[in-house]
Amino acid sequence: MILSVKDSQYITIKDIRRAEREEGMKEGLKTTALRMLAAGKYALEEIFEISGLPQEEVKRLQTGRGDIPMKPITSEALYEFRNPNSFTFSPDGSIGAFLLHQADKEKNGYNSDLYLLEGESVRQLTASHDVSSFIWTEDNKILFPAARDEKVRKKQADKIPCTAYYLLDPKGGEALPAFEIPLKVIDIRHVSVTKFLLTAVVHKEDPDWPSLTEQEREQTVKDKEKIGYYTFDELPFWSQGRGVWNGNRNALYLYDSADGSIERITGIHFDTGFTKVAGDSIYFTGADFNDVNPPMKGAFRYDISSKKTTTLIPQGTSQIHMVLPW
Repeated sequence: MILSVKDSQYITIKDIRRAEREEGMKEGLKTTALRMLAAGKYALEEIFEISGLPQEEVKRLQTGRGDIPMKPITSEALYEFRNPNSFTFSPDGSIGAFLLHQADKEKNGYNSDLYLLEGESVRQLTASHDVSSFIWTEDNKILFPAARDEKVRKKQADKIPCTAYYLLDPKGGEALPAFEIPLKVIDIRHVSVTKFLLTAVVHKEDPDWPSLTEQEREQTVKDKEKIGYYTFDELPFWSQGRGVWNGNRNALYLYDSADGSIERITGIHFDTGFTKVAGDSIYFTGADFNDVNPPMKGAFRYDISSKKTTTLIPQGTSQIHMVLPW
């Protein structure tokens, strides 16, 4: 079968297939050379010989793009990665904020700071490396947790539940103390101007931390430390990234910054998943258990005015990941 004519030469299917085989072989040789270069343990002469590529071709592959030689990827390179997340616009939509995480080998954790996006420019807002989350306030300020006070750092080092929040005006100025919560808060949501929904990690056998005095909290922690062992009576008792999780629960609280009151919404055995604030209602998922955390959670609605919880979907009936008002 004849396809075309070029310079009085007929090009046939056989010619095309031969050209495809040659091109495929060349790509295979390139792949071999690239793998040997990435390994970082072969001399160029060995690569020439084994791959069968011309010296100039191997040298071109070595330089890659520009004049930067290819280097093997190592575990150390992972510490150079910076990961942006949690991007959120301000209430008026004029600016945006996000977190930038970077692994820190020395502290075996992550450094995390706040950044601001204004138009096409990005500006760093914090340099304390401890900003794990944030929310916008109604007046376009940023509320975030941090351990900038020595007393707060000492409490956290002594394992006394404590989370301090700061208020930052992105237009300029230092972050100012907003309030301090006697709980290990992992999430905060706006409910109204002064009210916030808190998700805090508590143990099912812990006392009501907010109702205790500073001295009582210190003594409670000391008494727990004296035990010196864990009792595993739940599944799962350990979780990736969280360590020993036996008995711990993500509990919901309603906090009012106007008077400092903290009211627990969920029971001592309830573990919360998804949360959503909508007007005077709080929608959430989760399960109540005392031995095995069930895979099928329930969906619930808490009415802030009446302080009553309504079951929307009973636990154990469906796979539920979130619940939203319709």
